[in-house]
Amino acid sequence: MYLKLKNIISDALCKELIEIYKSQNTVGKINKKVFEFRTNWNQGVDNKVKNFLDTTIVPLAKNQWQFRNYEYTNIKIREYPTGSFYEQHVDFYHPQPSKIYLSFSIVLNDAFQGGEFVLKSDQKFDIKKNDGIVFEGTDVHEVLKITSGYRMSLIGHLIADRK
Repeated sequence: MYLKLKNIISDALCKELIEIYKSQNTVGKINKKVFEFRTNWNQGVDNKVKNFLDTTIVPLAKNQWQFRNYEYTNIKIREYPTGSFYEQHVDFYHPQPSKIYLSFSIVLNDAFQGGEFVLKSDQKFDIKKNDGIVFEGTDVHEVLKITSGYRMSLIGHLIADRK
């Protein structure tokens, strides 16, 4: 199960998050080519991101998956430069039956080619700027190779109690 999101984030918030990412000295590599910045942001920015998620992503996800009492984990901005990709993986390996584990990816820019999101090896999504996807973090997924430019995404996880 997944939820495709169209025009879920404003251009202004996309620009602000990219500027914050570029201004940080704490960007780290997660493999040879993909970079990320975790939200050890100041409280104002962190609250802005959480408010955005609370007012946009969460109501739509609650409607789809029927959950309560949620928390966010691993909210970060991820950069995929030309030639980079993220191979098949799952975000949660040992789920508890009483919990729902969701992941989200929201594209912040349009300065790239390639980088399609693939869910369960057979569902391919060409996610554009301001759009995103919410999916079960126990599902296999990947980001295909960026053929030119760089892709910036706001990603993270939501763990909630099943109703």
